[in-house]
Amino acid sequence: MFENYSFGDLLSNIYKKRVLNLVAFLILSVALVCPLVLQTINKKTVVKEGVQYSTYVAYKITAPESDNVNALYSRRGYSDFYEKLLISNLNGAYLFNDVSDKDLSQMAKELDTSAVTLKNSNSDYWDKKVVVNYISTNLGVSAKILTPSKLVNDLIEKKFDELINKYKSVYNNVTIEKVESNYSKELSSKENINTGYSMKKLLVKIFAIEIALIILVAIINFIMYIFNPTVNREGDYRKYNIKFVQEIKNDNDLFEVLKYKINNENIEELSILSSNSNIIKKLNDCKIDKVNILKANDLNNIMNLKNVILVEEYGITRYSSFEKLLQNLKNYEKNIIGVLSYKL
Repeated sequence: MFENYSFGDLLSNIYKKRVLNLVAFLILSVALVCPLVLQTINKKTVVKEGVQYSTYVAYKITAPESDNVNALYSRRGYSDFYEKLLISNLNGAYLFNDVSDKDLSQMAKELDTSAVTLKNSNSDYWDKKVVVNYISTNLGVSAKILTPSKLVNDLIEKKFDELINKYKSVYNNVTIEKVESNYSKELSSKENINTGYSMKKLLVKIFAIEIALIILVAIINFIMYIFNPTVNREGDYRKYNIKFVQEIKNDNDLFEVLKYKINNENIEELSILSSNSNIIKKLNDCKIDKVNILKANDLNNIMNLKNVILVEEYGITRYSSFEKLLQNLKNYEKNIIGVLSYKL
């Protein structure tokens, strides 16, 4: 059953249908990628009516005036370290590591999300909810927390305080202390707000889709090939005891071979048949004396033939169709001159 299959033949089939495969790939890409891009760019988040709690905290840095930390931290000085410290720990693993399930569920409800989402949250989730900025060079760092949950605001403030206290002595002769916090709340109306999107994440998604489509097209080619393999080499014809097998590049080669056969074998009439009607369509303009092109290979046509030459094409001709045509010719004892096959 599997004597006609090979990985090389599968690759040959994919290459032979490269234009069709490319068109299919492009159509699928447009159909899947365009909606994803539009959806990502136009993504909106719904802000429901309710209360937004605002918490503003600031931490003051006191550093010796003689310290020159520009070489290490650009123009931000020690403020750069503490800013990055707060931002890098703005994730669910740190914020909610010691929060009870009951409190976490309450926070998730107030933020209109799930406890799992909060536990797995990262800086992207807290974008626009928590904004951390440095305050000039060596002066300090500030954080603005804006969420619909006072519990969450208080928790984040507490976690930031713990971080600052833990790392307040990391530099010699440098101190950092919290200044008075400001709290407020305001009513928010229901509206749609465009949320920022990550170009990097979008490109990763597009790349993943394109890879999946390439695999899908290859699988489709494999399925078509495995159930109906094609003839891809000269030896595939010779195993049917066909002595004359000639590969041709174009119609000129075809004409020359036909003339040679007619003249050297004194053939009065030669009929051209093919197992694939699309190949015959290429020969409509072929006009050679003593050559008859049959557009259909039904039994009525075959019975009236005498000398037959088969015109096929590597990567297009199917074993099943070729074997059926060959058997019909042998059933009626037709003289098979040979096979001419367009190259792969």
